[in-house]
Amino acid sequence: MFKIIFNKNGFSLVEVLVALGIFAVLAAGIFNIVTSSYKNFYGKGDKQSLTQFAQEGIEAVRSIRDNSWQEIESVAGAGNKGLVKTDGYWRFSGTSNTLSALTRVVAITNAQRSSDSQIVTSGGTTDPNTKKVTVTVSSTGIDDYVLETYLTNWSYKTWIQTDWSGVGAREFWSNSAMASSSYSNIATSTGQITVTSTASVYEPTAYIYSSIYSIESDDRELRSVEVEQNVPAGCSLQITVEASNTTNMASASSQVFSDTSAGYYVSSTPTSLNGKKFLRYKLDLTSCSSQSEAPIFYSLSINYR
Repeated sequence: MFKIIFNKNGFSLVEVLVALGIFAVLAAGIFNIVTSSYKNFYGKGDKQSLTQFAQEGIEAVRSIRDNSWQEIESVAGAGNKGLVKTDGYWRFSGTSNTLSALTRVVAITNAQRSSDSQIVTSGGTTDPNTKKVTVTVSSTGIDDYVLETYLTNWSYKTWIQTDWSGVGAREFWSNSAMASSSYSNIATSTGQITVTSTASVYEPTAYIYSSIYSIESDDRELRSVEVEQNVPAGCSLQITVEASNTTNMASASSQVFSDTSAGYYVSSTPTSLNGKKFLRYKLDLTSCSSQSEAPIFYSLSINYR
């Protein structure tokens, strides 16, 4: 009888060990690539920790805004800031924060708006009631994770004057057509005010006091003034804002604003004008030396909260 004998020789122990060693090396390399890519994309830790750390920065700055716009303004343009929560309130402290291997910095910068009030990165006019917030989270070996947003001083109000066509003796504010309590050499038309003239020769100087305006409470904070004007070279236009707690403007605090280089400008207001219930302003207009030209005033906005 014939017997068919099959070759039953298997892998030797040495071959098995070699195979396992090669597999271990390849597996370790693949695992290292995967974990390295994960860390490079998400940072030291998971994605949730990274994004939450950044989002916390945005929400903390928003909380500071809700409590005090002045604190936002005080750090605008001052470089990187850190945050700390004390007694339930966020505030700026130091220059950064850390979470394990992550570092977070917050930067507040001024925002600009175009002539149609749209936010622009350059070429616009600085809006004192809007700030850009940039939160950056970084760590060694990863790309920066950046969040940006814009915050506004949403609670501010505006007293705006654009019409002096009804100039008359009105001590207290009644409407935009009754704009003044006293004036001299003033010529008005809808939307502008200037110096009176005779045969194209302007009077040397002119002034107008506005009516007294109540901002309802003595706990208000004045934020800024916005002015639209046309001031030819050699002429001048000056605005004096007064604030008092009495209707006769006794012991009033005052601040002078003037910028003849621009047709539109915004200026922040000093703290000395805060805590007052009644406001008024005075315009002083000076014609050019030849008296052939005079400044034109278009509008005044006083922003407060």
